[in-house]
Amino acid sequence: MTETNKRPAARRSRLLAASLVLLITGAAGPVAQAEPPMAPPDLFDAASEGDFAGLEAALPTLSPDWAQLARARLAAGRLDEDTALSLADAFLGQHEGGRCEAVPAQAIIADAAFASARYARAFAAAKAHRELLQRCHGDTASVEGAAMMQRLAERLAPAPPQRVAAFTPATTPYTRDKAGLPRSYVSINGHLQEAVLDTGANLSVVSASTARRLGLHPLGKARVGSSSRAGVAVQVAMADTLHFAGLTLENVAFLILDDAQLEMPLPGGYRIDAIVGFPVFRAMQRVRFDHAGTLVPEPGAGSSTRGRNLLLAGSDLFVDVRVGGIAAQLHLDSGGNNSSLAPAFATRHPEILQGLATSRQRLAGAGGATEREIALWPQARMEVDDHSIMLPALPVALGASGDARSRGQGVLGNDVLNAFDHWTLDLEHMRLELGTPLECSEAPCPSTKQHT
Repeated sequence: MTETNKRPAARRSRLLAASLVLLITGAAGPVAQAEPPMAPPDLFDAASEGDFAGLEAALPTLSPDWAQLARARLAAGRLDEDTALSLADAFLGQHEGGRCEAVPAQAIIADAAFASARYARAFAAAKAHRELLQRCHGDTASVEGAAMMQRLAERLAPAPPQRVAAFTPATTPYTRDKAGLPRSYVSINGHLQEAVLDTGANLSVVSASTARRLGLHPLGKARVGSSSRAGVAVQVAMADTLHFAGLTLENVAFLILDDAQLEMPLPGGYRIDAIVGFPVFRAMQRVRFDHAGTLVPEPGAGSSTRGRNLLLAGSDLFVDVRVGGIAAQLHLDSGGNNSSLAPAFATRHPEILQGLATSRQRLAGAGGATEREIALWPQARMEVDDHSIMLPALPVALGASGDARSRGQGVLGNDVLNAFDHWTLDLEHMRLELGTPLECSEAPCPSTKQHT
């Protein structure tokens, strides 16, 4: 990569709060054009957005140093941060740290360090990443994203990392609220608090009034991205303790949003006071969500024999799926009530858009609401974990809103997860496992074709 190469927009530092989706009718929209093949640096950008397939496929063709960096990105995706950091450091040792070739290496280091709560290391890497992007003509969105990561990690750097103080797994009830999102009660600093359970939230979240009641320790201001806004002002804070489902954590990072930013435009009003995010579920290693309303931690109960279908980009989980027979990796978001496909998927597969009806989609989430143009893919078959589900109308975004960020190739939300009698997040073996389809609870379903 040369000093004059321009890089596509990199992943922004982001908050994945509950994303509520409302559809309104609109006029017909444009059809996406096919994109050209990706160059090697673009493969790293795609992987940072959750699209690992190209990087994995290209691995045998890369030069030894770039193959080493590709293995670093894939190790970070498997939650093997120690290996990722070692390989990325070795790459930097072979290339001058100030050269543009170091851009993806610093991004990988920032991601892996942040995901493993090594915030001081993440701050240094994010700072180096931002400075390199500015010198190497990175686009504005890339620079802003690196700056958001830098500021967030800087706020957390002085604080001690999250640690497991005790874990005696306990089955815990949860309910679904009026938006269909799972909620349960957690204890934060000794105070009982209802919270949305959101595997798609990079960090846990509370409203400003809730933060005061819970006695969180503020660490300073930052900005993050959300499902509906590219940049949301937040306070970064730390809780001394969090207890949930038999797990006791110390030094738990939180983002604090103004109360109004966690209110959603649903009939009769709707607000979220707290969100339990990915770092809490990661500490459980494996957790099962039963459709009947129980959450069951199952550390050590999984198996590696079936192989992984999950990878992590930053702190976002992406799951391997097939949509209409097309392989894709979708962001796994239990805080999102609807699945959808992103502009990147539409651009790569423009043939799926032929003859589809279009409309406007309203996205409401932390920080406000925005709109985007979509096509509706009727009777879209999605295959996950050897199961198949037919979605009556799958939204396909034709273009990203200027206010919102897209998550790779799309989102797998609660409309899919809730179609099974249970779903399990196994972070020890990096698998999403689905139970029996609800439609098969009384009569056996025909077997589903398996894809490897």
